[in-house]
Amino acid sequence: MEALLKQIESGKIETDKAKILNYIINNPNSTWLDIKISLNLLENTAGARISDLEDLGLIMPKYTKEQRGSNQSTYIYVSDEDVRSVLIKQRAEAKILKAVKKLMSFEDTIPEYLLAALSKYYYSLLTKEMLECSEFDINKYVKSLLKTV
Repeated sequence: MEALLKQIESGKIETDKAKILNYIINNPNSTWLDIKISLNLLENTAGARISDLEDLGLIMPKYTKEQRGSNQSTYIYVSDEDVRSVLIKQRAEAKILKAVKKLMSFEDTIPEYLLAALSKYYYSLLTKEMLECSEFDINKYVKSLLKTV
């Protein structure tokens, strides 16, 4: 993350990630398509680097707008380190939940030890209030989490 910001500060922007970050800093509310076209990037490259920058908490989608017949998220630069930390954690959790949901589609073939590990992970996400509730059911909780992904 620091290397990207140093590239931008120095004006020696070399990587696609740094080019995209610089573009978003200078053109807030740009869409993926704006970035792809303006920087002359391949679709997969633009999408992957935007995703990388979201993983680092450096950018975030602000809102979605209609563009060329489809909905496009617009991106803004995130300068606040506390906000970045929250975004990084949220993005990682969302990716984990998405992966677990995909994995759970093979529930009948998942070894018991792996199911136990997944349950332990979800248990670690529980709040004190949930744990103190006598009617709380972890299996229902996990299924509800997976439905939201």
